Amino acid sequence: MVASLNLALKNCVMIQLYLSAPRRICIAFATLLSLVSHAVFADVTLYSQNFNTCTGLFASGWTTFSIPVGASWTLGTPTNPDAMGSTMNGSCFLYFDDDLMGSNALPNGVWLRSAAINTADYAKITLEFDLHFRAHDVLTSSLEVYASTSTTVSGNPIAIYRESVTGNLYSQNAHQVLDISAYRGATTYIFFLYKDGGGQSWWAGIDNFVINGTSSVTCANAETITAGSACTIGANSPNTFNGALPSCNTNTDGAVWYKFTAPSAAVTINTHAAFNDILTVFGGTCAGLTEIACQSNDLYGFEGESKYLTGLSTGNTYYLRLSGITNTFGATQGSFCLEVLNGGSTPAPPGNDLCSNAIPLALNQTCTNANANSFAGMENPLPSLDNKADHSIWYTFAAPASGNVKITSNADFSDVLTLFSGSCAGTLTEVAGTDMGRELRASGLTPSATYYLQVSSNFNSVMGSVCVAVQSLPAIPANDACANAVLLTVGAANCTPGTNLMATMDGPNPSCEIFPDASIWYRFVAPASGKIRINSGAEFVHNVALYSGSCGSLTPFTCLDNPNRCGAPTLITGLTPAATYYIQITSAKNPFGYVYGDVCVRITDGNITPVKTKVKAIPEGLYNLNTGLLNTTLNSLGVIPTEQPFNQPPWNYAGSECINIPPANMADWVLLELRSAANSNTVIDRKAALLLTDGTIADSGDDGVTFLNAASGNYYIAVRHRNHIAVLSSAAVTLPNTATYSFSSAAGQAMGANQLKNMGNGIYALRAGDFNADGVATVADFNLFMAESSGINGYFNADANADRMVTIADFNLYQPNAGAIGMPQIRY
Repeated sequence: MVASLNLALKNCVMIQLYLSAPRRICIAFATLLSLVSHAVFADVTLYSQNFNTCTGLFASGWTTFSIPVGASWTLGTPTNPDAMGSTMNGSCFLYFDDDLMGSNALPNGVWLRSAAINTADYAKITLEFDLHFRAHDVLTSSLEVYASTSTTVSGNPIAIYRESVTGNLYSQNAHQVLDISAYRGATTYIFFLYKDGGGQSWWAGIDNFVINGTSSVTCANAETITAGSACTIGANSPNTFNGALPSCNTNTDGAVWYKFTAPSAAVTINTHAAFNDILTVFGGTCAGLTEIACQSNDLYGFEGESKYLTGLSTGNTYYLRLSGITNTFGATQGSFCLEVLNGGSTPAPPGNDLCSNAIPLALNQTCTNANANSFAGMENPLPSLDNKADHSIWYTFAAPASGNVKITSNADFSDVLTLFSGSCAGTLTEVAGTDMGRELRASGLTPSATYYLQVSSNFNSVMGSVCVAVQSLPAIPANDACANAVLLTVGAANCTPGTNLMATMDGPNPSCEIFPDASIWYRFVAPASGKIRINSGAEFVHNVALYSGSCGSLTPFTCLDNPNRCGAPTLITGLTPAATYYIQITSAKNPFGYVYGDVCVRITDGNITPVKTKVKAIPEGLYNLNTGLLNTTLNSLGVIPTEQPFNQPPWNYAGSECINIPPANMADWVLLELRSAANSNTVIDRKAALLLTDGTIADSGDDGVTFLNAASGNYYIAVRHRNHIAVLSSAAVTLPNTATYSFSSAAGQAMGANQLKNMGNGIYALRAGDFNADGVATVADFNLFMAESSGINGYFNADANADRMVTIADFNLYQPNAGAIGMPQIRY
């Protein structure tokens, strides 16, 4: 029985709560499983038959019969020599031997029915017996077990044995435990049916037959619990409630009864129930009970009840009734492990359990004030987003000048954050909230006004620790409303930055998102082609909706569901030339709520066929003479950025190029420029790209770099690296090009004299040491080297050899190139 219960307890119910973060709760049986190795089993033997008397069994109510007639179970010891005269435990037992019937016997279905057993007074009923069953190798013989509350059988068997149980001899048997609680009643019968499969088969034997009851359903038979002993495992069953209804909840069923002798004036009772339970405690006698406590605090049946009782009379007997709650969340029936402990105390609530005791928080401080909502009550008002919230604790702060804040709870449980204005002594008015927990953003607060934060559990039995911090946030974005949409230029060299942090929701909901939030707006005039390519550059889960018309009368045109900013821009066609279109970017709801952040929007003319450029260049400092490849130290050590690094002086390139995961053969980033064939000073388009180990420059997953603002034609090509002198092709290159333009193949591949350095093995490289990337190697670069000297594990501009450190090795690369000057066209 212990083994079977342990197996049942391992079937722990797992619930994944996608609230503020994924949180897993192993409910109900988790606590019970941790207790089972120390628990006691309060089984009451309702019937026992070991068959050792060898006589009188069938006179006592047991019956055997067969269909067709002529066969029966036998009480005794077998005589079949094939079974070697073995017994199950050295004495008589019940058996049926089909082998002795011979090959001429009719096909047999041989029944054995037990005497009637009264199981009505207990909730959980188990059948135990020792079994030997020898199955036939060819015939489909079987042994079926049934239970019934009448002398006839209906329905399915509670167990079927079709394979041999332990061996060929009766002495080889195994103990069986079956739950027959569904058949509890004043007369419970057990049936065994042997089927020989239509011919001469083998045999079966039954011994040590026991019916046990657990958890009394009547006060009169209440089972005794000894205070301080290991918890008593039990279970309740439906339709077994008796006695007066509990005062704390009248919707109940499935009651079981226990009693204990008070060891002192105070005890703690723990139910560890795997169902939604009610604990009722009585004084007096079964004939005249007086309720002294009733508790159903675990409203949803996740943990069971824990009750601290005082005022008991030492030595007196008290009765416990455990029953299930009906018509609500959680199971009405299940297992429990009931214990009574001497003494205890009522857990004290946290100091900020009430709004009037709210903990003051200063703005923009690191979370340091750890707190917990364990054993807190629930002070109104309830959050509008969760009327099942419980265990609230309170904080207060003064709103910043911007009126916008971000509140983080750092909760280790499923929490609800609700912000109120007003006063604890007067009226509290909810102004913001989230049932996703962890983070709440609030806007439009009155500067310097006092606000109250309520942190509560999503439901009753969830409690834990928090560490609350309040950060001030900037003002609402200027393009928060459609009427203030930012104008984008189609074909602009750089993307237009923005953010939806603290934005409100304006305009219609995008067609590809049911619950959008925090919209920001842009507009553009459609090109003559009626086609555009768009990349939002958004670094959060978002939607991009395109509308025609005007802000007061917008017509949905298309909607992009979370486009990948690191992927190719999306082509949109069918636009009306010269018409104005509006772009709405919103945060999309995800399993963890909403995420807000920065965007960088770029639109190019979709009629221009993107041109692919194949280029190769070798930066001196990254080149390994032994392998002939560039080193990947920055990549392998996780230092290389996933965002293009040229969005700062002197490049000031606002492109949104990024990679989700750097490919293994990526050495660094470079900035590639296409320049006019008529005037190499004129930049037509720019793009950040990946520098691979063989010197190839490419988009992620491609063999070249695709430009969206440049059509097929002739262009000068410039290559910029963050700490090498940039180079410009010696002549205009026809694009797209099938043959790679390689700066590394000859000195004359770069415009101007001495622009490339001969590495001595037929390879020509960009000169190292231009740490400030202004196009010349001067004392300013030395000064930057000194400023970053001894830097480790970083993406440093002075790290000429790209080993994520700034050392003398980088100076040794700079020093020979000191005074080198790049072409005027590429100098900043």
